[in-house]
Parts: sequence; C-alpha cells; structure tokens
Amino acid sequence: MRDLTEAGLIKKEKGRKKKNAEVYVLTARGESLRSVLAALYDWGAAHADSFGVAIGEPLARLD
Repeated sequence: MRDLTEAGLIKKEKGRKKKNAEVYVLTARGESLRSVLAALYDWGAAHADSFGVAIGEPLARLD
C-alpha cells in the first residue's frame, strides 16, 4: 500500500462508517488504470479454470 500511495495511485481518507477508520481510495492517476485493471480481471476470469481457480475464491500468495 505504501508503494501505491507513494506512486500517487491511491490515497488514505477517513472512513465514513467507523470513527477513526481509514480507507484507501484511487486518485485520478489510479483511476486512469481502471480500464487496464478491468481488462486484466476479465482475462483472469476467462482463464481461471485453466489455473484451477474459481472466481470468488481468494488466491494463494505466489512467492
């Protein structure tokens, strides 16, 4: 999250639902990546079966 914040893609804001909560939101720069991220998601969804992953399941961390 720190790297994304430093790159100007996201920023921290105060949460609205809980007192003292903070949330991360996309900046204008981050928002400009929305179509790219959507395309990556679509590709992943189309190929998930070939990786043995069901959409909606958390992915295992790849180290």
